Amino acid sequence: MTPLKVLIASKSLAVCAEIAQHLTRCSGVQIVGFAHNGQDIVRQTQRQHPDLLILHVPGCGYPTVALFQQLRQAQPQLRTLAVGCSPEHVRAYFLQLTPWGLSGCICQLRGGELRTAVRTLQQGASFYLCPRASQALIDAYRRMTHHWSREEA
Repeated sequence: MTPLKVLIASKSLAVCAEIAQHLTRCSGVQIVGFAHNGQDIVRQTQRQHPDLLILHVPGCGYPTVALFQQLRQAQPQLRTLAVGCSPEHVRAYFLQLTPWGLSGCICQLRGGELRTAVRTLQQGASFYLCPRASQALIDAYRRMTHHWSREEA
Protein backbone atom coordinates (compact mmCIF):
# COMPACT_ATOMS: atom_id res chain seq x y z
CA MET A 1 0.00 0.00 0.00
CA THR A 2 1.35 3.42 -0.96
CA PRO A 3 1.75 5.67 2.08
CA LEU A 4 -0.52 8.67 2.50
CA LYS A 5 1.76 11.70 2.10
CA VAL A 6 0.85 14.41 4.62
CA LEU A 7 1.85 18.08 4.79
CA ILE A 8 1.29 19.73 8.19
CA ALA A 9 0.60 23.48 8.32
CA SER A 10 0.66 25.74 11.39
CA LYS A 11 2.57 28.87 12.40
CA SER A 12 3.29 27.11 15.68
CA LEU A 13 6.22 24.69 15.63
CA ALA A 14 4.82 23.10 18.80
CA VAL A 15 1.48 22.39 17.08
CA CYS A 16 3.27 20.94 14.05
CA ALA A 17 5.23 18.66 16.38
CA GLU A 18 2.06 17.64 18.23
CA ILE A 19 0.25 16.77 15.00
CA ALA A 20 3.30 14.84 13.77
CA GLN A 21 3.45 12.95 17.07
CA HIS A 22 -0.20 11.89 16.72
CA LEU A 23 0.39 10.78 13.13
CA THR A 24 3.23 8.47 14.13
CA ARG A 25 0.49 6.17 15.46
CA CYS A 26 -1.14 5.94 12.02
CA SER A 27 0.25 3.19 9.83
CA GLY A 28 0.71 4.04 6.18
CA VAL A 29 1.22 7.77 6.80
CA GLN A 30 4.33 9.64 5.70
CA ILE A 31 4.90 13.25 6.80
CA VAL A 32 6.48 15.02 3.82
CA GLY A 33 6.87 18.48 5.30
CA PHE A 34 5.75 21.38 7.43
CA ALA A 35 4.48 24.79 6.32
CA HIS A 36 3.98 27.91 8.39
CA ASN A 37 1.99 30.36 6.21
CA GLY A 38 -0.08 30.45 3.03
CA GLN A 39 2.86 30.95 0.64
CA ASP A 40 4.81 28.20 2.36
CA ILE A 41 1.81 25.84 2.11
CA VAL A 42 1.59 26.41 -1.66
CA ARG A 43 5.37 26.09 -2.12
CA GLN A 44 5.55 22.86 -0.08
CA THR A 45 2.55 21.46 -1.96
CA GLN A 46 4.28 22.13 -5.29
CA ARG A 47 7.50 20.48 -4.07
CA GLN A 48 6.23 17.55 -2.03
CA HIS A 49 2.94 16.63 -3.78
CA PRO A 50 1.13 15.60 -0.58
CA ASP A 51 -2.11 13.63 -0.64
CA LEU A 52 -3.42 15.37 2.49
CA LEU A 53 -2.84 18.81 3.99
CA ILE A 54 -3.56 19.06 7.70
CA LEU A 55 -4.27 22.76 8.20
CA HIS A 56 -4.24 24.05 11.78
CA VAL A 57 -6.77 26.88 11.42
CA PRO A 58 -5.89 28.87 14.58
CA GLY A 59 -2.23 28.69 13.58
CA CYS A 60 -2.66 29.64 9.91
CA GLY A 61 -5.67 31.92 10.01
CA TYR A 62 -9.00 31.53 8.28
CA PRO A 63 -8.48 29.44 5.15
CA THR A 64 -9.48 31.41 2.06
CA VAL A 65 -10.87 30.38 -1.30
CA ALA A 66 -7.80 32.03 -2.90
CA LEU A 67 -5.47 29.73 -0.94
CA PHE A 68 -7.54 26.69 -1.86
CA GLN A 69 -7.54 27.72 -5.54
CA GLN A 70 -3.74 27.95 -5.49
CA LEU A 71 -3.53 24.57 -3.82
CA ARG A 72 -5.91 23.07 -6.38
CA GLN A 73 -3.68 24.37 -9.20
CA ALA A 74 -0.55 23.01 -7.52
CA GLN A 75 -2.00 19.61 -6.60
CA PRO A 76 -5.48 18.92 -8.04
CA GLN A 77 -6.08 15.80 -5.93
CA LEU A 78 -4.98 17.39 -2.64
CA ARG A 79 -7.38 16.86 0.24
CA THR A 80 -7.40 19.25 3.18
CA LEU A 81 -8.35 18.52 6.77
CA ALA A 82 -9.00 21.69 8.79
CA VAL A 83 -8.05 21.22 12.45
CA GLY A 84 -9.04 23.53 15.30
CA CYS A 85 -12.18 24.88 13.62
CA SER A 86 -14.49 26.74 15.93
CA PRO A 87 -17.98 25.21 15.69
CA GLU A 88 -19.50 28.58 14.72
CA HIS A 89 -17.27 28.71 11.61
CA VAL A 90 -17.79 25.12 10.41
CA ARG A 91 -20.78 26.06 8.23
CA ALA A 92 -18.77 28.77 6.44
CA TYR A 93 -15.80 26.45 5.93
CA PHE A 94 -18.05 23.72 4.63
CA LEU A 95 -20.02 25.88 2.18
CA GLN A 96 -17.12 27.99 0.89
CA LEU A 97 -14.24 25.54 0.81
CA THR A 98 -15.61 22.06 0.11
CA PRO A 99 -15.79 22.75 -3.65
CA TRP A 100 -12.08 23.66 -3.54
CA GLY A 101 -10.80 20.58 -1.72
CA LEU A 102 -11.81 20.82 1.93
CA SER A 103 -12.16 17.21 3.00
CA GLY A 104 -12.93 17.52 6.68
CA CYS A 105 -13.16 19.56 9.86
CA ILE A 106 -12.06 18.77 13.39
CA CYS A 107 -12.93 21.22 16.14
CA GLN A 108 -10.19 20.31 18.60
CA LEU A 109 -6.74 18.84 18.16
CA ARG A 110 -7.19 15.53 19.92
CA GLY A 111 -5.00 12.61 18.99
CA GLY A 112 -7.73 10.01 18.68
CA GLU A 113 -9.98 12.27 16.66
CA LEU A 114 -7.15 13.34 14.35
CA ARG A 115 -6.12 9.73 13.75
CA THR A 116 -9.74 8.73 13.08
CA ALA A 117 -10.10 11.54 10.54
CA VAL A 118 -6.85 10.64 8.78
CA ARG A 119 -7.71 6.92 8.69
CA THR A 120 -11.22 7.68 7.40
CA LEU A 121 -9.86 9.84 4.57
CA GLN A 122 -7.05 7.36 3.91
CA GLN A 123 -9.65 4.62 3.43
CA GLY A 124 -11.37 6.64 0.71
CA ALA A 125 -14.12 8.59 2.47
CA SER A 126 -14.90 11.83 0.70
CA PHE A 127 -15.32 13.87 3.89
CA TYR A 128 -14.84 13.66 7.64
CA LEU A 129 -16.61 15.75 10.28
CA CYS A 130 -15.96 15.34 13.97
CA PRO A 131 -19.12 15.06 16.11
CA ARG A 132 -18.98 18.75 17.17
CA ALA A 133 -18.60 19.90 13.55
CA SER A 134 -21.46 17.63 12.47
CA GLN A 135 -23.68 19.06 15.19
CA ALA A 136 -22.72 22.62 14.21
CA LEU A 137 -23.75 21.96 10.60
CA ILE A 138 -27.03 20.37 11.65
CA ASP A 139 -27.78 23.26 14.01
CA ALA A 140 -27.03 25.81 11.27
CA TYR A 141 -29.28 23.95 8.85
CA ARG A 142 -32.10 23.79 11.39
CA ARG A 143 -31.82 27.53 12.09
CA MET A 144 -31.88 28.21 8.37
CA THR A 145 -34.98 26.07 7.73
CA HIS A 146 -36.80 26.55 11.03
CA HIS A 147 -39.22 29.23 9.80
CA TRP A 148 -40.27 27.06 6.84
CA SER A 149 -40.98 24.13 9.13
CA ARG A 150 -43.40 26.23 11.19
CA GLU A 151 -45.27 27.46 8.11
CA GLU A 152 -45.97 23.90 6.96
CA ALA A 153 -47.33 22.78 10.33
